[in-house]
Amino acid sequence: MVWDTMEFPNSWDKIVVNIKKGEASTRRTNVNVTKKRRRENNEEKCDGNHTGTVMQTDCSEAMKTSAQGSNSKSNAQALQAQDAMLKKEYVQNHILDNIQGTEMQSADCISKFVQNVSTNLQDIVSATCYKDVLARVSTVDVEFTQEINVVSKAYEDTFLRQPMHATEKPCIRDECCECMFLDPCQPFIGVRYILPWETTEAQKQEACFCLPCLRAMTLAMYVDIVHSGRETNAVIQRFANAHSKPGEYRLSAMLICAPNGPVHNLPLPIVRHQRTCYQVSQKNGVHYAKQINVDF
Repeated sequence: MVWDTMEFPNSWDKIVVNIKKGEASTRRTNVNVTKKRRRENNEEKCDGNHTGTVMQTDCSEAMKTSAQGSNSKSNAQALQAQDAMLKKEYVQNHILDNIQGTEMQSADCISKFVQNVSTNLQDIVSATCYKDVLARVSTVDVEFTQEINVVSKAYEDTFLRQPMHATEKPCIRDECCECMFLDPCQPFIGVRYILPWETTEAQKQEACFCLPCLRAMTLAMYVDIVHSGRETNAVIQRFANAHSKPGEYRLSAMLICAPNGPVHNLPLPIVRHQRTCYQVSQKNGVHYAKQINVDF
């Protein structure tokens, strides 16, 4: 048989194919009809209620909206990345500025920093209980002492005078009292110095010296210990003084033990006795002593 010259009947344009029992489907061999069906199916997928050009327009608009949403999301991510980069640069520059500022500190700033540290250390140390402040001694020789409290300048100013009330007593040193030598033209015997926490009568009776005499004896004992080299377990101060604060004493007016000195004898700063730092005056027959060149 020669298939090239074979002619198909015209009735073969439509062929019926049985897919299921009771159902039939017609397959068209016409190419144009097949393309038309494919285009109609695509338009129905976009919108089942619209046909023709309207369907194609709706699908195009949906694709544009989706593209705009993707672009907005990309722009937001780019802005977030840019913000993160700016924050990172700001932190780096801030750290560099702080480092440079620290390197450029003057001697005055460093001096103030050291002074603040010294004040804070004194506050910390003053809050502790001094039960064992001795150095280079055995546990057998350890001597337990009472807590050393800090006294303010305002409180001490009220005791720089001679006795005024019937309950007050003069310094036990009598004619040798330091108040007799503060001003040779106006000598007087100072009143006994009672500490703020000495409230009972027994404690008040134990007070024997005025404030200038207490300071003078503390300074004399400290100098004796340092220069003589003798060792003792005793604490040579009954109290300490606040300094480097408004209304208190200046640091240069304080007697402070060196770190390599007998810290167990003088653990906290106390005002250094100096006769030229007092000014004597008289009012209503009572002699007063005013502290000068010692204010913060």
